[in-house]
Formats: sequence, structure tokens, C-alpha cells
Amino acid sequence: MTQESQWLFQLPEDSRCNLPTTMVAKVAFVRGPRGVFDYLIPEPLSSQVVPGVPVRVPLGRANRVYLGYCVAISTEQTPKRPAKQILDLATHAVTIPENLMRLGQWIVDYYVADWSEVLPVLLPTAVREAKKTASRPLAVLSPEGREVVGRGVKPEDVSKKQWAVLKHLAEAGPTFVRDLTRVCGCSTAPVTVLRRKGLIEIRREAVASFPEFVGTVDIHPPPEFTSEQMAAWKVISEILAAGRHEVVLVQGVTGSGKTELYMKAIGEVVQAGRQAIFLVPEVSLTPQFAERFVSRFGRVAILHSYLPAAQRRAFWEEVRNGSISVVLGARSAVFAPTSRLGLIVVDEEQEWSFKQESAPRYHAREVALARGRIENVPVILGSATPSLEMYAAAQEGRIQRVELRERIFSRPLPRVEVIDLRDPANRRRTRSLISLPLEKAIGEALEAGDQVLLLLNRRGYASAVICPICGVVLRCPGCDVALTYHRTEAIALCHYCNYQTPLPEHCSNCKAPGFYFLGGGTERLEAEIRRRFPDFPLARVDADTIRRREAYPKTLAAFHQGQIHILLGTQVIAKGLDFPRVGLVGVISADIALHMPNFRAAERTFQLLTQVAGRAGRGEKPGRVIIQTFCPDHPAIVAAANHDYLRFAQYELAVRRRFGYPPYSAAVRLEVRSTSRELARASAPTGGGVFRGRFPP
Repeated sequence: MTQESQWLFQLPEDSRCNLPTTMVAKVAFVRGPRGVFDYLIPEPLSSQVVPGVPVRVPLGRANRVYLGYCVAISTEQTPKRPAKQILDLATHAVTIPENLMRLGQWIVDYYVADWSEVLPVLLPTAVREAKKTASRPLAVLSPEGREVVGRGVKPEDVSKKQWAVLKHLAEAGPTFVRDLTRVCGCSTAPVTVLRRKGLIEIRREAVASFPEFVGTVDIHPPPEFTSEQMAAWKVISEILAAGRHEVVLVQGVTGSGKTELYMKAIGEVVQAGRQAIFLVPEVSLTPQFAERFVSRFGRVAILHSYLPAAQRRAFWEEVRNGSISVVLGARSAVFAPTSRLGLIVVDEEQEWSFKQESAPRYHAREVALARGRIENVPVILGSATPSLEMYAAAQEGRIQRVELRERIFSRPLPRVEVIDLRDPANRRRTRSLISLPLEKAIGEALEAGDQVLLLLNRRGYASAVICPICGVVLRCPGCDVALTYHRTEAIALCHYCNYQTPLPEHCSNCKAPGFYFLGGGTERLEAEIRRRFPDFPLARVDADTIRRREAYPKTLAAFHQGQIHILLGTQVIAKGLDFPRVGLVGVISADIALHMPNFRAAERTFQLLTQVAGRAGRGEKPGRVIIQTFCPDHPAIVAAANHDYLRFAQYELAVRRRFGYPPYSAAVRLEVRSTSRELARASAPTGGGVFRGRFPP
């Protein structure tokens, strides 16, 4: 078409402005096609259709009715092809709060995500599908009971325990019967008698059932702040008082009292009638924090993907209606439907587990920062080993930073010893995972009555299974990676896609019988420790042993109470745990993460070593840490052994600057997926060319 003919089909600007306007809803689907679809808004619904509202719309040639969500409203002034109309509002479905829709739009824009991927994180399946919510009996004073208590004198026909129940209800208000009997130290009998007398009423109230705490932490009154904590609190309190969005990074060594700062800040927010969100990097950390938070704040909402559907929905509803002020959870809790948000806290902000590995591939820390900006609320980031991105932001003055250099009660940081596995004097002749110095240290710690923590960040019994004759390695047919042998279940398992197969009797290539097991994981370490220290109770914590929801809290409780003397596991035991009896921490191999093909390998190794070392010496006795490695001179290991974050950060930031890695650039990973390998290979250069054209080096 020539330029002249194009002009013939264009409308003059003033003509466009005179065209009638039409209200159009942009609608996306959770279960339906990807993308956003235009629907005309009928006049009777014009004031009701807003972003977040569920609607019923026709879709496809057959006009099949689908449930969709309005994600935006636009006023169309230029004529387009005819659009279908919204049929009506889906009144049975849950509306997404307006503040979460704004956050969802940010995720769509920033992560180049589709609304069909974002809607499920804003509105979890448990909430969308209206799972049946559990209910419990709730005790309430009747008008007669309120009159009796108001006289201030116990009637003769009311026992002491019954009187205690009445007084508690008068002071605390409606209370669940289970909590009431616990607080008043009685059975349900006094409650039943009072109900028969008409002094109390019992109702069924929908509620999210709370986990039964099994004693994973010691609950103490809040200690007085140290001088460093007071200086940090001055900065935080000024930010809270200003009531605007600011970010403060709390960098404190392990055991320096960061959690108390968080809890005091949350207390201030709750007292002001606002709500707070507290994010932890692992679901497994929620029991310890929940126990602390409940003792301080009362009822707390716990939100994460491992909760039963009915419980998650009940918590979600209670947060949305404002009856719960404190939200605790892993990365998905950043989408809690708070209506009076006053603070977001991200603990251990450096942890990579905050990154969602399935679409939408968001990072919870970045989403928390975005939500803080959108809703104009402060964000506190905490870590003993901040991510280099956040440390650089603080150095450049984009966020504030406060530092806690010493542990509370002037406790010393643990002494760290590095065992060079290249030295034959440290190794056994057998293929043992434990060096001679580490075995000796374990024995000494156990004899002294201390507990031992052992970290090996690889599960299974052997990391590879190889034929000793032809050298063929058992591999996953889908992922083409070596299968890990799990001896307990006698299977070879892929840790990427969960493909599994029984261990074959013969090699598929040369038919030779028997296999050779390379490397070692937590399962093999457990077998070796049980063999060398048979008289001491031991527990293993990894993804294979904590599949049941209650398994991990019970294991932690047993360790906390001294029933378990040796706790070994993967990185889950390195984060956030506070056990004052741990006298020795052993790192079986510091090299596993160090040599991963990732520019963050050194940073993650340093962070993991520092975190697990911080589990030692948190009580009255000083702690000891032993790190086994083939690379004792690596800067990450040297800095971790000396508890020297600054030294490591300066070294690693210089490397990042030299090679143009984050935080001095932004890294984007482009994945091309197809059911056809040939099509994926043919399409990859095209996608790469588009990116190189738009974002030249």
C-alpha cells in the first residue's frame, strides 16, 4: 500500500475524537487461553466491573461460558471489530483486592508474565475453589452470664473453675473452647455446665486450625536491647513514624538479635491498627517463628503452599477481613490480602529459595519491594550475609543500612577450622565422608554433652551409579543427568523431574553385574555416623525424610529438647534455627556449591557456610565449626572462616564489575520450549536475535 493510499484510510484527528466511546474490560482466565481478551461492559454493569472482579463471559465460536477476571478497564475511541459482551458478574467467585491487582500488573510488566500465570498466585486454588473450612466451638458470655460477672461476686452454685471461665470470657471476649480450657486449666466439664445454666453460649465458628506447637523454641520475655540494637531501632522507628515507603537493610551477624528488631517493629505496626507481613525463605522455618509470634502477638496467619486447602482459605479470609494482623509465611505470603498493610519484613533476604522456579518466575524479595512502593509502606530486609545486590544498593544510598556486629549477651562467634582434604593426613584410606579431625571433634562434643549439626547439601546415598566395567552412568532419559541412588528405597532417582527406576541387576551396555557408587549424600552420611557413633540418637533432615507435614517440626522439637544428639541434613538445617546446645557444626563438603556453573556460586557458598556456622555457640558455651574442603584458599571459604562479610563482598563485587555481572547489569534467561527438539533449535536463534536487537551490549 502506497503512502497516498494509506492516507485515504486514515481518519482525521478531530474525527477520531468525535467517535462514541465504549467501555471495554480486559479479561484474563485462570483456566482458559493465555492472553487478555476485550469484552464490552453492559451499561447496567458499568459501575461494578473493575479490575479484580470475576465475570462470566462467552468464549470461542461456540460461545462457551468461562469464568474470567477483569484485569483492566479502557475507553475505546477508535472503531474496532465487534467485541462480545460480559454476560454478568460471577457472584459465587472471590474478588481479588484492588491492591493485589496493582501488584499483579507490576509482575506482568516486570517479569513479562501472562495474566493466566499471575492470577493463580494472587488468588490461590484453595481460595478460588472455596474449600470447606474447618469450624470449632466458640464460647461467648450470654446476657445472664455478663450480669453475673458484673456483680463481681462468685455465686455459690458456680465452682472456682467455672468462675475462672466466666471471668476470662468477660475480659478476653469470645474464646474458642480449646483455648479456653487451656488458659483456665480445666477440662470441658465446667464449660458444659455453664452452658446448661445459660451463662454462656456455644457457637460453631469457621477458623483456620492452628498448628500444635511441639516446643521448637524457648519462649522468653523480650530482652533489653543492646546499644547496637538501640541504634538500629532508632533508624527503623523513624521510618515507621514517617509512614512512607523506605527500605532498610538490617545486616547483623548470626545471633545478634535481628528477630527481636523485627518483632518490635511489627508490634508497633499492629498497635497502630495496621497489618504486617513477615517472609521466611523456607516453609520449614514457619513452626519456630509461629511459636514466637503467637506468644507475642496472639493469633497469627500462616500462609504457604503446604497448608491444607481449607486452612489456607480460612487464614486468607481472616487476613482480608482484618481479624488477623500478622501474616507469616514463605514466598507466596507476599500476596497476603491485607487491607491495612503497614510493614513488610523479609528475613534472610539473600536466600535463593525466594525465587519462584515455575511461571510466573518472580522473586519474593523484589515483589515485596514493589508492593512496598505501590502501597507506600516500609520494607525491612534482614540478613547476616546480604545479597550483593542489596549490599550495593545500600552502598549507593538507594536504601538504608544498619549493622549489628556483635552477638547478644556478648557471646563470641564460633571458632572456625578449615580441613584441607588434599592433605593425606586428614583423609582415611576408606571412602569415608568424615575426615579424621572431624570424627575426633564429633566424639569430643558428644562426650561433653553438646549437640552436633552436620551439613551435606546433597541428598541420597550416592550421587552417581556407574558400571565398573564399561563406565556407563545411569542417566535420566528425560533430563540426561546422572541418577542419584537412594539405598533406603533401592531406587535410582532424578532430582530434577522425579523419574525413578529400580537399580538394575546388570549394566544395560555391557551386561556386567553390579555397579559402583560415586559421591555421597545425606543417606550415606547417616549410615556412616550411625556406624561410628551408635550410642547417640541421630536424625536426618532432607526432602526424603520430611515429606509428611508434621515430621520436620517434631524432629526439631526432639533436637531442641535434647532427645536427638546429632542432626544431619541438607541446607534446610542451616537457616534460622536457634538451638543453644549445639557445640559443633560440621560441613562435610564446602565444594558442592562452589563449582556450580553459576556466577553466584561463590556468593551462595559463602552465605551457606556463614549461615550454618552461625548455628554453633548460641548458648552459654562457645561454639566450634569444622569445614571440609579441597579448596581451602578460595576467597569465599577464607572469608567465611573469618566471619568477614566485607572482605568477601569487596572481592566478589570487583569480579562482578570486571565481567559485567549483576548488580552491575541485569541478567535475563531466555528459554525456548517445544515438543519438537528440531523446532526449538530452529527458533532459539530468532528469539536471541530479537533480544540482542532490543538490548544491545
